[in-house]
Amino acid sequence: MKKTLLRGGRVIDGTGSASFDGSVLIEGDRIEAVLKDKEVSPHADTIIDATGYSIAPGFIDMHSHMDWSLPLDEHPHLLKCFLEQGITTLVGGNCGFSPAPVTSETLGSLEKDFMLPIDKPLDYNWRSMNEFLETTQQRKPIVNLAQLVGHAAVRMAGASSRRGPMKQDELRSCMRKLEQSLDEGACGVSFGLGYDPGIYSPLEEIEAFAAIVTKAKKPVTVHLKTYTISSDISSCA
Repeated sequence: MKKTLLRGGRVIDGTGSASFDGSVLIEGDRIEAVLKDKEVSPHADTIIDATGYSIAPGFIDMHSHMDWSLPLDEHPHLLKCFLEQGITTLVGGNCGFSPAPVTSETLGSLEKDFMLPIDKPLDYNWRSMNEFLETTQQRKPIVNLAQLVGHAAVRMAGASSRRGPMKQDELRSCMRKLEQSLDEGACGVSFGLGYDPGIYSPLEEIEAFAAIVTKAKKPVTVHLKTYTISSDISSCA
């Protein structure tokens, strides 16, 4: 496997330690060694002079909605600006909105309300989180993806009503879909409590979702509730 040496740069290793002059040896797509400047340079098939530059791990965009664009064939063009800024990982599914899970009944709402960063329809050849992640992987994404599952997506896929308290069987359906999404690779859940339908969700519903994620030992992210000029604000929890 070919080796590449980034030699003579200012190494910032991401641990919080002070930066230092050094080199980084990469074998294939893995970092094999991080070397101090005075250490002997190992053999490498390609040597890149990094003098005057910083060598750092890829940055993580903690709040992105570009997971909606990753299934598109043209996503490398859409996302190249991320790589140009050093971003190599996106956290998607924020604000309660994720491309999965989805049902035939909720597909129209997703296309109308949630596809934030793209202006063309997706083919939606998935329904579950696993199928969405597999579809994304087949597109050979140019960035890594840490995918949250959105409370709104689960709520809409598991309940007949978009707003207000759910029936017990609907809540159980949502819990099953949430557990399935977490088991299939979602790294946590996001709430968009300042948006429809999250703004109408009662505390008991939020606690039920959070309990499932806590059991799975995964994080919860929250877009807090906000006031709105909507005429039916009295319906908000």
